[in-house]
Amino acid sequence: MLRPDPHNDQHFQRFIKRHPQLSLRITHANNRKKERKWTHELADRYIAKLMELHNEGFLDEPDQVWNLEESAFNTAEMFDRVVGRKGMRQVYSQYDGTEKELVTILPCGNASGLQLPFMALFSGKRHVRSRLDGTGGHCYHGVNESGTMD
Repeated sequence: MLRPDPHNDQHFQRFIKRHPQLSLRITHANNRKKERKWTHELADRYIAKLMELHNEGFLDEPDQVWNLEESAFNTAEMFDRVVGRKGMRQVYSQYDGTEKELVTILPCGNASGLQLPFMALFSGKRHVRSRLDGTGGHCYHGVNESGTMD
């Protein structure tokens, strides 16, 4: 991670001039622990299960097809700046998944367009009601030590 430093700024600027294909980019963080869990074997099992459900008629109606998507955000430091190739849309980085400042969002909807109120899970030990301000009752809120769905 690069941080602005008046002592090395001139060196950095000269480095960038010598390498015009590079620029300062913002990373898109990936959790190493979660990435290790998804394998070709698991993908094949998932596809086989979907085919089984389809063959048994469970996926015939749009209101029977649901999707849950868990997304965790590190609120302590959302973006790191790194040097990356110009023109890249996202520069990926990894973290070890032990950070404590997390909020996990779990939206849920089906193929016919029904969207359930999403769940926001914060890391910590206290339930802070002010986090619900401005949501109009369109979400649920929870707290646990890790900030992830366990």
